[in-house]
Amino acid sequence: MQRTTGIMDDARRHAAAVLLIFAAAIAAAFAFSAAVRQRSGLPESVLRYRSAIHQAAVEEQIDSYEGWLLAIIQVESGGEAEDVMQSSESAGLKSNSLDSAESVRQGCAYFAGLLKRAGEKHVDFDTVLQAYNYGPGYIDYVAENGGKHTFDLAKAFAREKSGGKKAAYLNPVAVSSGGWRYAYGNMYYAILVKEAYHLHLEGSKMNEITRILSTAAAIECLLIMFLETFATSSALTSRVFKISTAELRRKNLGLLFRNQGVYNGLIGVFLLYGAWISRNGTKVCAIFLAYMTACAIYGALSSGRAAIALGQGFLPAAALLSMLLHQAVQH
Repeated sequence: MQRTTGIMDDARRHAAAVLLIFAAAIAAAFAFSAAVRQRSGLPESVLRYRSAIHQAAVEEQIDSYEGWLLAIIQVESGGEAEDVMQSSESAGLKSNSLDSAESVRQGCAYFAGLLKRAGEKHVDFDTVLQAYNYGPGYIDYVAENGGKHTFDLAKAFAREKSGGKKAAYLNPVAVSSGGWRYAYGNMYYAILVKEAYHLHLEGSKMNEITRILSTAAAIECLLIMFLETFATSSALTSRVFKISTAELRRKNLGLLFRNQGVYNGLIGVFLLYGAWISRNGTKVCAIFLAYMTACAIYGALSSGRAAIALGQGFLPAAALLSMLLHQAVQH
C-alpha cells in the first residue's frame, strides 16, 4: 500500500512539473509570436495606423490582409496625408474628403469589395492590388483577358482609359521604361504595393544568428532521431543515454525509443521549415524552440541530471535569446 502511495505521489509531482514547465513554454511561444507580429520594415508614419487597420479589417473579415493594407497606405500617402488610404473617391466623394479614421474604414471596405469581386470573376490577387488604383472595372478587364494581371495588361488598360496620353513619372520603378506613365491611375501600382509589402515583411524576417542556432537545434533533433529510431540498441546510443545495450534491446523499451525518435525528427523538420522556408519563420521556430527548452528542463528535473538541461536545452534557449535580443535592437 505504501509503495502504491509513493508511486502516486511521484506521478503527481511529475505531472505538476510537466504542467508548469509546458505552460511556461506555451506562454513564451505566444510572447515571442506577439513580438514578431509587432515588427515591420515600414516607417512609423504608416505603422501608427496598424490598430485602426486591424479593427477595420476584422470588421470586413479581411484581417489576413493587414500587411497588404499597410503597404497600400505606404504607397498612397506614406501615412502623411489626412486621407491616408486615398479612399475618398472609392466612396463617390471628392479627393481627400475623408479624415484618417474614415479613410481607413473606407479603404478596407473598398479592398474587401475588390477581393469579393475578384473571387467571383476568378482573377488573381495582383489584379486586386492594381484595381485598388484603377477601380473595379480593371477586374472585369483582366477577367476578359486571361484572368491574370500582368504589367502589359495594366499598361494597356491605362492607355485605353487615357486615350494614349502620357505623363512624366520620376519614381525609380519607371526609370527603365523612360520615366513616364499613361495619364490614368498608375500602371505601376501593383508593383509598388508589392515592394512595400516586402519591406513590411523585412521587419519580421529571421536574423541570421537565430537562423544558425535554430538550424543547429534542428540538426540536434535529427541526430537524436537517428540514435533513438535507427540505432536504438547501438553502443553509441547506450553511451549517450547511459542505458545498457541489453536494456535497449528489450522490445518495449526499444519501441518507446523509436517512437520518441520520430517526434524528435518531426521537431527538427519543423525547425528547418521555420528557419529556411516559412515567411513566418520566427513564429514557427519560437513554438518548437520553447517546446525543446521545456523538455530539456523537465528531463533535468525528473532525472536529477542537470547536464540534460545544458546538453539538450542550450541551443534552443540560445536561439530564443537571440530572438529576444533582436527584438530589443529593433526597438
